[in-house]
Parts: sequence; C-alpha cells; structure tokens
Amino acid sequence: MGMACELQVLTARQVEALKANPQLVYDVISAHSDGTAETLFDEPLPKELYLDKCWDILRFLMKKAGGQDGPNRKDWSSERLFGDEELSADEELDTGYGVPYLRSIKETKKFADFLQQLTMDQLLSHLNYQVMMGARVYGIASAQDPNEEKQEIDGAREYASDYYPDLRDYVLKAAAAECALLLWIS
Repeated sequence: MGMACELQVLTARQVEALKANPQLVYDVISAHSDGTAETLFDEPLPKELYLDKCWDILRFLMKKAGGQDGPNRKDWSSERLFGDEELSADEELDTGYGVPYLRSIKETKKFADFLQQLTMDQLLSHLNYQVMMGARVYGIASAQDPNEEKQEIDGAREYASDYYPDLRDYVLKAAAAECALLLWIS
C-alpha cells in the first residue's frame, strides 16, 4: 500500500464536465476499477496510467532536470508533479491524499515538450541520496551506512527506469490528441 499516483487522459469536453460538476471525478477515478467504463461523458475514456509510489521520485527528478528549483525555472511543472490547477477549490474532494489536479491541454503540451527532450540518462543523473532525503522524497528510505544509501539509489534508479517511459509516452500521446490530464493520489 502507500500513496500511489494515477493519471487519466481527458478530452476538453470531459474537463468542462468535471469543472461543471467536480463530484464526477469519482466516476473517473473508479471508471477502470470496476471494468465497466469504456466511455465517460459520451466520449472514450482511455486506460489510466498507474505510477505506483514512484510519482514523487519522478517529480523530484523532473524538477531537477527542468531547473524547477533553480534560477532558470521553467514553466512546465508544479509541486504536484504536473497539475496546474486543483479540480475544485469549492468542493471537498478527496481521493485519498488530497484533491485531484488537472493539467490543462495547454500545460499538457508544455509538459510533453519538456519530456520529449528529456532522456532517461538526463533524468537519472539527478539521483542523489542526500539531496533526496533532505527533500523528503517519498519512496526513499533512511539509510544507516553507504551500502544502504547505494541500495536506495539503485532501487530508485530501477523504479524510475520502469515508470518514466510509460509516463513520457502517456503524456506525449495526451498532448498529441489535444487532451488534458487528471492526476490523483490515493
């Protein structure tokens, strides 16, 4: 168990429906778990992307790779991996660990442009046990000695290598289809 992250591609029409009725987010979140959702709001609902607990490691690495914590900060991301707005500030939505976030179509395209250029080697070059522990990256455990630190970084490297290609492909396809993304942690 733990804080797992999922993403769902949404069309412009689906985003507008969610904004008009934020409670529909629960239909989106449960759509694939019951195996019955092929459409939502009369439009196809593609399979969601499950990032497991790797989401915070990827967020940390992408922020470093994109200069998000430095003076050359770019405009593609936020603290919430890549959601540029809360689904609803007025509603008490909770998907387990807070409210879901949207990445608008425009912002999804910016994010896709960033990911298009980010190689696996560039991403993984930002793995640093001490910095990640200092940033309290979820999924990085406390180590008692250098061997344990190495094991943690090797595990994070493998974990990110497993999930980054899927994230990259998912975002690129969403942007190419002129879609937005919904992100939630449960």
